[in-house]
This record gives sequence, C-alpha cells and structure tokens, in this order.
Amino acid sequence: MKEFKFKISGQDYSATVAEENAGSLVVTVNGQAYQVEVPWSETYIRERILSYQQLSDQVEKISSEVAESRKDAFFQLIKYPVQAASQMNFKLLEAQL
Repeated sequence: MKEFKFKISGQDYSATVAEENAGSLVVTVNGQAYQVEVPWSETYIRERILSYQQLSDQVEKISSEVAESRKDAFFQLIKYPVQAASQMNFKLLEAQL
C-alpha cells in the first residue's frame, strides 16, 4: 500500500493506493474508497496468451491419444472448451497490444 499527500486549490488531501488483484486497484481519498480498473501490462498479456497456447497444444496432443470410443466426449468436455477459451483470450488480448 502506498500513501500520498497532495493539495488541490489549497485544500489538503491524503490518498492510499492498494493493489487488489492483477487488474484492479483500490484508491482511498480522504476516507472514500474507489475501485479503479488498470489495464494489464504487455508482459502479463503475452504470458497469458502463451500459457493458453501451451494448454491448447497439450490438449491437442492428448486428443490424439484418446480412444476412438471416447473422442466425442473428450471433444465436448475438454478439447472444445479449452481451445475456445484459448482463441478468445488470444483475440481479446492481442487487440490490447
């Protein structure tokens, strides 16, 4: 948590900033709390895209080892949701870079 003191038009203010999670800060000014959304860093975005790609690649590799009688269930319950999430993350996060 960081604390700041400042003046605006001669009036004294104090503020604290605390990181709540990766994309959110809580800023408190003179006792009033505000939640502020902070864009993810380029490094974090690239790491997240890479992590999803690696997960998607693992699922693709595993799918070739699944018995033929279970391929439909594997696709429905694992492969499609994981690869769809990977593609949506790539689409939405790549647009922020």
